[in-house]
This record gives sequence, C-alpha cells and structure tokens, in this order.
Amino acid sequence: LSSKNLTAQAGMGVMYELDAIAMAVIGGVSLSGGRGSIIGTVIGALIFGVIISGFTFLRLDAYYQEMVKGVIIIGAVVLDQWRQRLRAMRA
Repeated sequence: LSSKNLTAQAGMGVMYELDAIAMAVIGGVSLSGGRGSIIGTVIGALIFGVIISGFTFLRLDAYYQEMVKGVIIIGAVVLDQWRQRLRAMRA
C-alpha cells in the first residue's frame, strides 16, 4: 500500500514484532534456534490470523489482545522446551 501511494512513515509497522514472533512460534519455530520451517510459519500465521479475527469478533480490548498474544508466546515456548527435554531424554 505504501509503495502504491508513494508514501511511508517511519512508525509504520511498529509493534508488529510481537505478532511476527507469535506467528513463528505457533508455527513451530524454536526460539533457541535450529528448528522451524516456512510451511510451519505460514500455518502459524493462518492460526494467528484466526485468533486475531476472533478477538475482533468478540470486540476484545486491545490491552487484552496483547496480553493473550503474550500468553500464547509463553505457552508455545514452554511447550517447545518441554519437547526438547523429552527428545534429549530419549536420545
């Protein structure tokens, strides 16, 4: 859209970092590195989009949306760490 209108602002895209991290983590990217796929990230983005659409449908306040995004990231990281420990014990 910015390229079409030939305009852009320095603040565009600010605070989308949390969303991008959430999409990647939901898609299976390990925050400790070494694991993840493009397809998993795309699936994570689709799931995240459905979650955000649900927030909008429920008219959830932006403060609570950010809080739920944080909880999703923490949950995904905890699940990833748990999986890594299970793999290490089996190996």
